Amino acid sequence: LSDIISYLSGRPINRSIWSILQRLVISSMVYFIWLERNLRRFQDKRRLAKDLCGIIRGNVRLRLMSLKIRKSVQVMEAAKLWDFGVEESV
Repeated sequence: LSDIISYLSGRPINRSIWSILQRLVISSMVYFIWLERNLRRFQDKRRLAKDLCGIIRGNVRLRLMSLKIRKSVQVMEAAKLWDFGVEESV
């Protein structure tokens, strides 16, 4: 995780869909991994890694769907990869 954070901290922050995705993924990863740590430590509950990945992916997808994003080639590629719709700009 520290390698990922080091890599992302060296990248420029801009408004491209890939930059937005990187920030959403890293914030969701940190949140849900910390939540999992607390569940294991204080409630003796565990989830499988693949379940945790699915939860993180679902969270990122929902957050992407709530954003107003202009349609572009890059956005359409991200939409296909992450399975979210892009509305036509009015």
